[in-house]
Parts: sequence; C-alpha cells; structure tokens
Amino acid sequence: MRNVCLGCLLVLALPLAAVCADAAEAEKPAVCAVLGGDILLGGAVDGRWAADEDVAPHLRGGEEYQLFTLTKRIGQATVSKPKQGVEEEDPCPWTFRAEITPMPEVEEEFVAVNATWDPLPRAPKLESTDQKVYQDLVRDVLQMHRIAKPKVNITRVVRIDLEGDGTDEVLITATNDRPNRIMAFDPQEGDYSLVLLRKIVGADVKTVIVAGEFFPQEGDEGEATPNILTIPAVLDANGDGVMEIFVAWKYHEGNGMDAFEVKGIDVKRIFGSGWGV
Repeated sequence: MRNVCLGCLLVLALPLAAVCADAAEAEKPAVCAVLGGDILLGGAVDGRWAADEDVAPHLRGGEEYQLFTLTKRIGQATVSKPKQGVEEEDPCPWTFRAEITPMPEVEEEFVAVNATWDPLPRAPKLESTDQKVYQDLVRDVLQMHRIAKPKVNITRVVRIDLEGDGTDEVLITATNDRPNRIMAFDPQEGDYSLVLLRKIVGADVKTVIVAGEFFPQEGDEGEATPNILTIPAVLDANGDGVMEIFVAWKYHEGNGMDAFEVKGIDVKRIFGSGWGV
C-alpha cells in the first residue's frame, strides 16, 4: 500500500508562528519563469506563483536565464519559447519544453531562472550523511509510515538559511538502496524516498516532510512506480529574499521537478512539471 506525503508536518515540538519576509522592492520582471533542465516548471506572474501553462503565454523566447545546480551558479543561457508536444508521439503533450543555448555541460540536474536578482543569495553547504542525529530521524519517520525495519540510506544533507534570518535549516534526502532501484517497475516492501526539512523554531526543533513516498508492502506495476527524490537546487525564485526548495523526482520512464515554498513550519508545493510514460 502506497503512502505519499507532500509538505506533511511531523509534530515533534510545540507549534510557533514564524514571520514571513516582505517582498523586496527591487525591480523584477512581470513574469519570472523557472525551468528544470529543459522543462518549464512554472514561476511567478505579477508577483504571484503561477503554473507552467500560466507562465508560458508570457514568454516570447530569447530571454536570458541564470543556471544553477545545488551549490553554485553555473552560467547563463538563452532559452527559446517553451512549446508543448515538441517530440513525435510525445507521451506527455502537455509538458512545455524549451531549447537552452548553450546547454550546460554538467552531469547533475540544474534549474534555470530568468531573474534580474541573485537567486542564490546564500549558498547551500553539504554535510556528512552519516550523522547519527539524522540517521535516527529518518528511521523514526520511516517507522511512523509503517516501514517496521527500515534500512536507512541518507543520500544528502544540506545546510541553508532559507529565510535570511541568520538561522540555518537542514534538508535531508534519503532513498533506500537496492539493485536496479531506478529501473523498478513495481515497489518492493520497504521502498521509500523522501525529503525532510529540519528547522529550529525558538528553542524547539521541528521536522517537516517536504515530499515523500513510502511502501510498507510490496506492490505491482499497476499500483505505483517508485520514484527517487533529490534536491537539485534551493533558490530565491521570486526575489523576495526567501529561498524555495526544488525537489526532483525520477523513475525508470520519467522525471520532473516541483518547487516548494516554506512559511514558518508550513511547506506548500507552488509549481512543478515533468513527463513520464
């Protein structure tokens, strides 16, 4: 049986309201577009988050985008007008794709933003994945989702000050490791992939599930296909000084990205797109 969480709060401490930063007054384009690789994910229109189909009509093509991986800016490129159904017999004709010139020569996933501000005001720092506190945390989360004897496999620990308030947050990704995990057509018992946000609020620490898939029982292809979740970037996608979390998902015949906004202890998916068979 599949158990999926997007932006779920684990009540590990007493709730406390957080203050949201006001939008910066610097000049910004009326339309901000965000791409995950060559896929238009969405962005903002007149200061409000918008889905890909709402952003695409405002783009003429030829705009300059800044390109980022998780820890750094890797350059800039010119992006064509995103179009749907660009491939013959496209399995996902609703997905908007664009041509990026020049295409960056990087192995990892990247995010492109047509921003006039600095989308990476604070660079994420990678930490050791074998810290006991995070190992125990992931184990607790998996057991809460009925995976009785989890095999904890943390793939990345990222430290970043999301809100620019001088206090760091920690992002943790974990995916179980087994042969041909990415090629799995059906989930096996104990499969999981998740992204956690660890945040200090006052004197307490809270944990939020940004995105996650949990398979306490074996399934079949018709029921679900297990994804692998990663963090390709953490960026200020609308110029308000607060950074959004990008979560990439991938399985044997598809991939995409979603962007999540953090306000206090609330995490909300704001846009995203992808393709798959």
